[in-house]
Amino acid sequence: MRIIQTEIDAIMTFKSRWPCNGFPKKLDHIVAAFLDEKDGVGRGMVGDLIDYSLYDSDDKELPVWDIDGSAISALLDDAFTYAVDDGALRGIPGVIENDNYKFLDYPLGG
Repeated sequence: MRIIQTEIDAIMTFKSRWPCNGFPKKLDHIVAAFLDEKDGVGRGMVGDLIDYSLYDSDDKELPVWDIDGSAISALLDDAFTYAVDDGALRGIPGVIENDNYKFLDYPLGG
């Protein structure tokens, strides 16, 4: 499973391009879980969204009732596509660093 946090800068840029997104005004970051190559065959495709949560700046979870499904899908697709593992690619010539989407290291299964 790949856990990715979408930061406020990416959210604000997205909102400016998709004005009818339905995102809560207090939205600060989004944490989403995706299938990755370690999840095995038969459970879906790499990049399939498993779940997501919206948070304000105090890490309080926000409701998802009014969100445009197409908008959240597009934003989280970008998150999966452009996320950079902190440290894994940093400092390599020719690699564009991206701090708007970050891999998170959460313990699973407990």
